Parts: sequence; C-alpha cells; structure tokens
Amino acid sequence: MRKTYRDSTSGFALVELIVVLGVVSVLVSLVTVNLLRPQQQSSLTASVDTLVSDLKQAQTKAMAGVGGSHHGAYVGQDSYVLFSGTNYNANDSANAQVALGSNISVASVTLPGRQIVFAPGSGEIVNFNPATNSITIGNTQSGEQQTMEFNRYGTITNIY
Repeated sequence: MRKTYRDSTSGFALVELIVVLGVVSVLVSLVTVNLLRPQQQSSLTASVDTLVSDLKQAQTKAMAGVGGSHHGAYVGQDSYVLFSGTNYNANDSANAQVALGSNISVASVTLPGRQIVFAPGSGEIVNFNPATNSITIGNTQSGEQQTMEFNRYGTITNIY
C-alpha cells in the first residue's frame, strides 16, 4: 500500500494573511471616513435651513403685526434667540432660544449687536447697513462653513 502525504506548501502563509488584513483595515477606514463626511455636511445644512426658516417666520410675524411690535433674532455662539421688540432683552420670558446642534457654531456675525430686527408692516431690516449684513455658521469638526447675506428687505440674497 502506498501512503499519500499532504503537500506542505498548501494554505496561506502568515505574511499573506497579515497583508490581506492590512488592506482590509485600510479599506474599512476609508469607507468610515467617507460615510461621516455627508453626515457632518447635512448637520450644517439642517442648522442653516432651520435658522432661515425661523428668520422668515419672525419677518412674517412683524409684517402681520403680531403683538404690534418688531420681531427679530439675536445670534449667539451656539444658538439664537427669537424675540419681539425693538431690541433683544435676555430677561424677556417670551424669548424662544434655538440651539444650532452638536458641532455647529456661529463663526461670525456682522449684524449690529448680533441681532436682526424686522420692522412691523414692511418686514424690512431696521437700521440696515449693506456692509454689516451676514451670518456665518460652521461645523467645528469638518471646518465647513455657510454664510447668509441679507438685503434691506430682509430677504436672504445669498447662501454660500
């Protein structure tokens, strides 16, 4: 009878397994990074969209004469406050504070007093100055930013 022996060169060498595991780990890390980027971008876009919507609502309230007063928003570092009146008053219990979201903050505000105030009836921005008419919001993790510019009528003319 003849005995058969296994070929000792069949199978994978330790070096081959290590190389394959290294390639797989690099691919997994690239996929993970690329999946997080759209999430960060959508978070910034959602925060900007919410702010734009709230500003339009404040302008609409001013135009409709709700409360017979001005309406506006005070822009803080990581939130903004919707208020009624000619100026922001931090002690007013009727104020509505809105958080921008995690990892989202205000990078710059060129509006006087960090506030935008809409006039009753017309909805125009009170004391408008074309040189001070923007709000920039950014994602602190990705560094991405979006800037909103306003015209004297309270319309957002540009988001970039």
